[in-house]
Amino acid sequence: MHVKVHRNVTVVEVDEPVLLMELKAATGLDGAVVRQISDTVVVVATARLEALLAELVSRGYAPRVYEP
Repeated sequence: MHVKVHRNVTVVEVDEPVLLMELKAATGLDGAVVRQISDTVVVVATARLEALLAELVSRGYAPRVYEP
């Protein structure tokens, strides 16, 4: 999983569509999604990023965050 923070948008990208479905069902990701770009990429609300990352880590996921 990759999390890329762009100047005005945050993108979450996963390798497999099933992982995105799992994350949306098991975490607060679904509520943070602003737009789904593909079956492996979503744009999320940057304001919710810190809480989302904390939740992902607490649930055992290891997101890689790239910031500009």
